[in-house]
Amino acid sequence: MWHQCKELIDLALGDNMFESGIIPIDIGNLTNLQYLYLRNIRLQGSIPNEIGDLLQLKGLYLGGNQLTGSIPSSLFNNSVLQQIDLGENSLSGFVPKGIGNLDKLSILALSNNYFKGSIPSNIFNISTLTRVLLDNNFFSSLLPSYLGIGLPRLEQLMLHENKLTGQIPNSISNASKLILLDLSSNKLSGGIPNGIGNLTNLIKLALDGNDLIGVIPTGVNDLHSLQFLSLSNNRLQGSIINELCQLQSLKELFLANNMFLGVLPGCLGNTSL
Repeated sequence: MWHQCKELIDLALGDNMFESGIIPIDIGNLTNLQYLYLRNIRLQGSIPNEIGDLLQLKGLYLGGNQLTGSIPSSLFNNSVLQQIDLGENSLSGFVPKGIGNLDKLSILALSNNYFKGSIPSNIFNISTLTRVLLDNNFFSSLLPSYLGIGLPRLEQLMLHENKLTGQIPNSISNASKLILLDLSSNKLSGGIPNGIGNLTNLIKLALDGNDLIGVIPTGVNDLHSLQFLSLSNNRLQGSIINELCQLQSLKELFLANNMFLGVLPGCLGNTSL
């Protein structure tokens, strides 16, 4: 079929009500294709290796289907790929380390699948990334100690609902353009890094459902754009600091199920909560 459509540059069939289907292996014949949008059309089966033959492809959108199997490593031979959306499928296995070769990648969305093992650490060296959405999987690695240093454009980092371990590195403070940071529902330990206050563009900070200890760092009072803060279900101690009252944009605050002591700051009654 597709050998007759070799001049196609964009192919968008997404968001329709097809009964079902698979991605045909002759998709690889569309060698001029730059954008492939097949989101939400009930696709089944695996992603064919031939998708790696689309060396002009900049955007791959296969999310919201019923795809199974693993990510073909051939996909990472593409030096121009900018956006990958494979979220909301039933994909599994390990994410190939070759993903770190995609040095033009801006969006990586693998949410709501069954990926396991380590998140390839070289992902966090791709300086063009703006969104990394890996939540609701079974990743079980440590967060790299340099997380944030090589991500000057990162705006969204969503790693919640995994099995990540270790500490939140203070280097996260280097990702100064972060708007959404969600590390909740993992197995993270240690304290909340003091540098978190450098993320002054944050709107959402979710660290709940981990094994964090220590106190709330006073640097949070610099998060003037923060609207959502959730630290519930950890082992945080000390008092609930008055600095929280300086967060004039804050609309939702969750601190339940910790080990806080002392009295509630009276200034909480003067906030927008």
